[in-house]
Amino acid sequence: MGKKIAVTVTDLFEDVELTSPAESFEAAGHEVAPIEWKAGKGIDITGYRSIRNDLKNAGANYKDEEVVVSRNIVTSRTPDDLPAFNRESLNLLGR
Repeated sequence: MGKKIAVTVTDLFEDVELTSPAESFEAAGHEVAPIEWKAGKGIDITGYRSIRNDLKNAGANYKDEEVVVSRNIVTSRTPDDLPAFNRESLNLLGR
């Protein structure tokens, strides 16, 4: 099993600063747990409803759910969803 990595995104990051490393980690088989990730081609993903179209246009399968686990990636919509995000991230990291 690969390394276990959690990624929290803030306004201090540019999209490319997050997506390139996160995609590399995921492609290498590492677990990735981003919050508000704008990338995700071909995976089930969630995020703020305001970026729903951006996610779909990037090729993701947007789900309006509090937490979505797809492959080794955990995403959530908002800070209100953090309990579900934390639960699923810990489940994934505990594998």
